[in-house]
Amino acid sequence: MAASSEMKELLNRIYMPSVFYYPKDLLSDLSQETKKALEEFQIFEDVGIIKANGDSGSLSMSMNALEIFKKDGVLEGNVFQLLELKERLGSDSFVFLLDNYLSNVKVWIKVYKNLLKNFDKQFNETSLNEKSLFEYQLTTLDNHLIILNEKFKFNLKDPATTNSIDILSKNEKVFSFDKSVNNNIKAGVKQLNQNKEYKTGKKLEKQILLTEKEADDYLLKTVFSINRA
Repeated sequence: MAASSEMKELLNRIYMPSVFYYPKDLLSDLSQETKKALEEFQIFEDVGIIKANGDSGSLSMSMNALEIFKKDGVLEGNVFQLLELKERLGSDSFVFLLDNYLSNVKVWIKVYKNLLKNFDKQFNETSLNEKSLFEYQLTTLDNHLIILNEKFKFNLKDPATTNSIDILSKNEKVFSFDKSVNNNIKAGVKQLNQNKEYKTGKKLEKQILLTEKEADDYLLKTVFSINRA
Protein backbone atom coordinates (compact mmCIF):
# COMPACT_ATOMS: atom_id res chain seq x y z
CA MET A 1 0.00 0.00 0.00
CA ALA A 2 2.87 2.34 0.84
CA ALA A 3 4.53 1.58 -2.51
CA SER A 4 1.28 2.34 -4.34
CA SER A 5 1.05 5.71 -2.59
CA GLU A 6 4.69 6.47 -3.40
CA MET A 7 4.07 5.59 -7.03
CA LYS A 8 1.15 8.01 -7.23
CA GLU A 9 3.27 10.77 -5.71
CA LEU A 10 6.11 10.07 -8.15
CA LEU A 11 3.78 10.26 -11.14
CA ASN A 12 2.23 13.51 -9.90
CA ARG A 13 5.62 15.11 -9.45
CA ILE A 14 6.47 14.56 -13.12
CA TYR A 15 4.16 17.48 -14.00
CA MET A 16 4.21 19.43 -10.74
CA PRO A 17 5.24 22.12 -11.40
CA SER A 18 4.27 22.89 -15.02
CA VAL A 19 3.28 25.92 -17.03
CA PHE A 20 0.32 25.49 -19.36
CA TYR A 21 -2.41 27.19 -21.33
CA TYR A 22 -5.77 26.05 -22.64
CA PRO A 23 -5.33 25.27 -26.36
CA LYS A 24 -7.90 27.03 -28.52
CA ASP A 25 -8.33 23.80 -30.49
CA LEU A 26 -9.62 22.19 -27.29
CA LEU A 27 -13.01 23.81 -27.76
CA SER A 28 -13.24 23.56 -31.54
CA ASP A 29 -16.49 21.59 -31.38
CA LEU A 30 -18.25 23.79 -28.85
CA SER A 31 -21.12 26.02 -29.83
CA GLN A 32 -20.37 29.65 -30.67
CA GLU A 33 -22.37 30.71 -27.63
CA THR A 34 -20.27 28.63 -25.25
CA LYS A 35 -17.00 29.67 -26.87
CA LYS A 36 -18.02 33.30 -26.66
CA ALA A 37 -18.79 32.89 -22.96
CA LEU A 38 -15.38 31.36 -22.27
CA GLU A 39 -13.56 33.92 -24.41
CA GLU A 40 -15.17 36.68 -22.33
CA PHE A 41 -13.05 35.48 -19.43
CA GLN A 42 -9.89 35.53 -21.60
CA ILE A 43 -9.26 31.89 -20.75
CA PHE A 44 -7.18 31.41 -23.90
CA GLU A 45 -5.04 34.47 -23.31
CA ASP A 46 -3.62 33.48 -19.93
CA VAL A 47 -0.68 31.22 -19.04
CA GLY A 48 -1.24 29.15 -15.93
CA ILE A 49 1.06 27.36 -13.51
CA ILE A 50 0.51 24.06 -11.73
CA LYS A 51 2.63 24.45 -8.61
CA ALA A 52 4.82 21.84 -6.95
CA ASN A 53 2.21 21.40 -4.19
CA GLY A 54 -0.61 20.84 -6.70
CA ASP A 55 -2.16 24.30 -6.42
CA SER A 56 -2.61 26.37 -9.57
CA GLY A 57 -2.28 30.03 -10.42
CA SER A 58 -1.68 32.50 -13.21
CA LEU A 59 1.59 33.90 -14.54
CA SER A 60 -0.12 37.29 -14.48
CA MET A 61 1.15 37.21 -10.90
CA SER A 62 4.87 37.49 -11.60
CA MET A 63 5.98 35.63 -8.48
CA ASN A 64 4.27 32.48 -9.79
CA ALA A 65 6.83 32.26 -12.61
CA LEU A 66 9.51 31.35 -10.07
CA GLU A 67 7.60 28.17 -9.23
CA ILE A 68 8.58 26.42 -12.48
CA PHE A 69 12.27 26.59 -11.56
CA LYS A 70 11.60 24.08 -8.79
CA LYS A 71 11.08 21.44 -11.48
CA ASP A 72 14.70 20.38 -11.79
CA GLY A 73 14.98 19.79 -8.03
CA VAL A 74 11.65 17.94 -7.90
CA LEU A 75 12.75 15.55 -10.66
CA GLU A 76 16.11 14.99 -8.96
CA GLY A 77 14.15 13.97 -5.88
CA ASN A 78 12.19 11.52 -8.02
CA VAL A 79 15.42 9.87 -9.24
CA PHE A 80 16.61 9.50 -5.65
CA GLN A 81 13.28 7.98 -4.60
CA LEU A 82 13.34 5.55 -7.54
CA LEU A 83 16.82 4.41 -6.51
CA GLU A 84 15.54 3.80 -2.99
CA LEU A 85 12.53 1.88 -4.27
CA LYS A 86 14.77 -0.28 -6.43
CA GLU A 87 16.52 -1.46 -3.26
CA ARG A 88 13.29 -1.97 -1.31
CA LEU A 89 10.99 -3.58 -3.86
CA GLY A 90 11.20 -6.93 -5.55
CA SER A 91 12.43 -7.01 -9.13
CA ASP A 92 8.98 -7.48 -10.73
CA SER A 93 7.39 -4.73 -8.64
CA PHE A 94 10.11 -2.24 -9.45
CA VAL A 95 10.04 -3.01 -13.17
CA PHE A 96 6.28 -2.41 -13.14
CA LEU A 97 6.73 0.89 -11.30
CA LEU A 98 9.57 2.04 -13.56
CA ASP A 99 7.63 1.16 -16.73
CA ASN A 100 4.69 3.24 -15.54
CA TYR A 101 6.95 6.11 -14.57
CA LEU A 102 8.77 6.11 -17.94
CA SER A 103 5.45 5.99 -19.81
CA ASN A 104 4.19 9.02 -17.91
CA VAL A 105 7.42 10.92 -18.53
CA LYS A 106 7.06 10.28 -22.27
CA VAL A 107 3.45 11.45 -22.26
CA TRP A 108 4.36 14.71 -20.51
CA ILE A 109 7.27 15.28 -22.90
CA LYS A 110 4.74 14.95 -25.71
CA VAL A 111 2.37 17.40 -24.01
CA TYR A 112 5.20 19.89 -23.39
CA LYS A 113 6.32 19.66 -27.02
CA ASN A 114 2.80 20.41 -28.24
CA LEU A 115 2.38 23.34 -25.86
CA LEU A 116 5.70 24.82 -27.00
CA LYS A 117 5.05 24.12 -30.68
CA ASN A 118 1.68 25.88 -30.64
CA PHE A 119 2.66 28.73 -28.32
CA ASP A 120 3.13 31.36 -31.06
CA LYS A 121 -0.14 30.34 -32.72
CA GLN A 122 -2.01 30.59 -29.43
CA PHE A 123 -0.77 34.05 -28.46
CA ASN A 124 -0.86 36.96 -30.89
CA GLU A 125 1.60 38.95 -28.83
CA THR A 126 4.29 36.42 -28.05
CA SER A 127 6.02 36.89 -24.73
CA LEU A 128 9.60 35.65 -24.96
CA ASN A 129 9.80 35.39 -21.19
CA GLU A 130 6.73 33.17 -20.96
CA LYS A 131 7.77 31.08 -23.97
CA SER A 132 11.16 30.46 -22.37
CA LEU A 133 9.39 28.80 -19.43
CA PHE A 134 7.81 26.28 -21.81
CA GLU A 135 11.25 25.66 -23.33
CA TYR A 136 12.73 25.21 -19.86
CA GLN A 137 10.20 22.63 -18.70
CA LEU A 138 10.59 20.59 -21.91
CA THR A 139 14.40 20.64 -21.69
CA THR A 140 14.26 19.70 -18.01
CA LEU A 141 12.02 16.70 -18.64
CA ASP A 142 14.10 15.61 -21.66
CA ASN A 143 17.21 15.71 -19.46
CA HIS A 144 15.34 13.78 -16.76
CA LEU A 145 14.72 10.93 -19.22
CA ILE A 146 18.44 10.85 -20.08
CA ILE A 147 19.38 10.70 -16.38
CA LEU A 148 16.87 7.89 -15.83
CA ASN A 149 18.51 5.95 -18.66
CA GLU A 150 21.94 6.43 -17.09
CA LYS A 151 20.72 5.19 -13.70
CA PHE A 152 18.48 2.33 -14.76
CA LYS A 153 19.98 1.28 -18.11
CA PHE A 154 16.94 0.95 -20.35
CA ASN A 155 16.81 1.51 -24.09
CA LEU A 156 16.09 5.22 -24.36
CA LYS A 157 14.54 4.93 -27.84
CA ASP A 158 12.43 1.89 -26.96
CA PRO A 159 12.06 1.39 -23.18
CA ALA A 160 10.45 -2.05 -23.69
CA THR A 161 7.15 -1.20 -22.05
CA THR A 162 3.64 -2.15 -23.07
CA ASN A 163 1.93 0.29 -20.77
CA SER A 164 -1.29 1.68 -22.22
CA ILE A 165 -0.01 5.23 -21.71
CA ASP A 166 2.64 4.53 -24.38
CA ILE A 167 -0.14 3.77 -26.83
CA LEU A 168 -1.89 7.01 -25.92
CA SER A 169 1.33 8.98 -26.34
CA LYS A 170 1.54 7.86 -29.97
CA ASN A 171 -2.02 8.97 -30.68
CA GLU A 172 -2.01 12.59 -31.84
CA LYS A 173 -5.75 12.87 -31.16
CA VAL A 174 -5.13 12.55 -27.44
CA PHE A 175 -3.24 15.82 -27.53
CA SER A 176 -5.72 17.50 -29.84
CA PHE A 177 -8.34 16.76 -27.20
CA ASP A 178 -10.90 14.66 -29.09
CA LYS A 179 -14.66 15.04 -29.19
CA SER A 180 -15.27 13.05 -26.02
CA VAL A 181 -13.38 15.69 -24.02
CA ASN A 182 -15.24 18.47 -25.80
CA ASN A 183 -18.53 16.75 -25.04
CA ASN A 184 -17.58 16.52 -21.36
CA ILE A 185 -16.82 20.24 -21.30
CA LYS A 186 -20.11 21.06 -23.00
CA ALA A 187 -21.97 18.89 -20.51
CA GLY A 188 -20.19 20.60 -17.62
CA VAL A 189 -20.92 24.08 -18.95
CA LYS A 190 -24.57 23.15 -19.44
CA GLN A 191 -24.80 21.75 -15.90
CA LEU A 192 -23.26 24.88 -14.40
CA ASN A 193 -25.78 27.00 -16.27
CA GLN A 194 -28.69 24.82 -15.18
CA ASN A 195 -27.55 25.02 -11.58
CA LYS A 196 -27.55 28.81 -11.71
CA GLU A 197 -30.97 28.92 -13.37
CA TYR A 198 -32.34 26.67 -10.62
CA LYS A 199 -30.89 28.87 -7.87
CA THR A 200 -32.32 32.06 -9.32
CA GLY A 201 -35.69 30.47 -10.07
CA LYS A 202 -35.79 31.91 -13.57
CA LYS A 203 -33.90 31.65 -16.82
CA LEU A 204 -31.27 34.32 -17.37
CA GLU A 205 -31.31 35.60 -20.93
CA LYS A 206 -28.47 37.27 -22.83
CA GLN A 207 -26.17 36.94 -19.85
CA ILE A 208 -23.01 34.91 -19.31
CA LEU A 209 -23.92 32.41 -16.63
CA LEU A 210 -20.43 31.12 -15.84
CA THR A 211 -18.11 32.91 -13.48
CA GLU A 212 -14.43 33.06 -14.42
CA LYS A 213 -13.44 30.77 -11.54
CA GLU A 214 -16.08 28.17 -12.44
CA ALA A 215 -14.99 28.02 -16.07
CA ASP A 216 -11.32 27.95 -15.17
CA ASP A 217 -11.73 25.30 -12.47
CA TYR A 218 -13.82 23.07 -14.73
CA LEU A 219 -11.24 23.16 -17.53
CA LEU A 220 -8.40 22.46 -15.09
CA LYS A 221 -10.23 19.42 -13.75
CA THR A 222 -11.24 18.15 -17.21
CA VAL A 223 -7.94 18.61 -19.01
CA PHE A 224 -5.33 18.17 -16.30
CA SER A 225 -7.28 16.41 -13.51
CA ILE A 226 -6.25 19.24 -11.18
CA ASN A 227 -8.46 20.52 -8.38
CA ARG A 228 -7.63 24.13 -7.54
CA ALA A 229 -7.31 24.87 -3.85
